[in-house]
Amino acid sequence: LPRHWKPPFVVTINIGDIQIKSKLSTAPTGYKPVTAEVEEIIKRLHREKTPVARIADIIGVRAGTVKLVLDKDLTPGAAQRAEAAARMELMATHPVFNQILRIPLPWNKEMSTSAAVRIEVLDGTDRFVGKVKEVPVHQIVSHEACGPFRLSCGGEMDGKLSASWLTLVK
Repeated sequence: LPRHWKPPFVVTINIGDIQIKSKLSTAPTGYKPVTAEVEEIIKRLHREKTPVARIADIIGVRAGTVKLVLDKDLTPGAAQRAEAAARMELMATHPVFNQILRIPLPWNKEMSTSAAVRIEVLDGTDRFVGKVKEVPVHQIVSHEACGPFRLSCGGEMDGKLSASWLTLVK
């Protein structure tokens, strides 16, 4: 997602008058800005007095990532602040939901002919971020729709839309 949106995010799924919301998004876990080898190259270039912007160009990362690597060796407080800032940026640009959202639907004429699934993303201030092109329910019933789904704001959402049947046994 673009950086200017405020995390955490919420996904809403609407089908007709029925709506369900996800839990709040989180930052990806286990993410390291660069590998240990790249970290050593950054440190070596810095020892050779290469400017941060030039190191970023050489390595192919953002200047903030280079600063994060270099700040880790300074004071623990500076490193923790830099890691927290990096985590917040990741939470804004790569939100993670890791949820299965289920909506029980009545199977009536509207569902089989005209109902569509609307997926929207809202930011931490409840502002609209983007939406996915609507998918007719009858298409999902016949064949699941797999992402990534392009969001109107320019980002992508990975996921799957599918239907399963519940039957009542008498």
